[in-house]
Amino acid sequence: ISKILDKDKRIVIFSHVNPDGDAVGSAQGLYHYLKATIPQVTVVLPNNFPAFLNWIPGYEKILQFDTQTNKATEEIQKADILFYCDFNDPNRIDKISEVVKTSNNIKIMIDHHPEPVDFADFMIWDTSVSSTCELIYEFISILEAGKPKGKAIADCLMAGIITDTGLFNHNSEHRRTFEIVAD
Repeated sequence: ISKILDKDKRIVIFSHVNPDGDAVGSAQGLYHYLKATIPQVTVVLPNNFPAFLNWIPGYEKILQFDTQTNKATEEIQKADILFYCDFNDPNRIDKISEVVKTSNNIKIMIDHHPEPVDFADFMIWDTSVSSTCELIYEFISILEAGKPKGKAIADCLMAGIITDTGLFNHNSEHRRTFEIVAD
């Protein structure tokens, strides 16, 4: 994947319909990481997300497919690479899937849900983690050969980990989850 990421690529990042903290946090965390070196990065969500997530850095730049269909469709059609965050079946992106099915983009899925459908060119998938935000952290760490840097990335990833673990009340029994949070 690192070989195809360069400043001349256009990238669109998606997450699932009725996005939660992990959906918005993973998409925006990846957005902030990529945007530092790749100018043409856009996040498209199928519909609006809960207002309590309106503090997430860059939330105002997210395109909502249900209300900004033409602009979102244009971005998808121009994209070289599509990242799918926090879902493992194209049906989870609602009407966006109709646009994506006719595109020739490189597709990369990053997810932690069981039994993914085989629809992506690359899959980063692990059900043992608490959230897709953990996988985004690990993905960035590998690409950077070190820890992700920046408050915006940290805020986004923390939002997803906190919401998908219910403030560490479930799905948080692994030491690595806490190491990532501590970092």
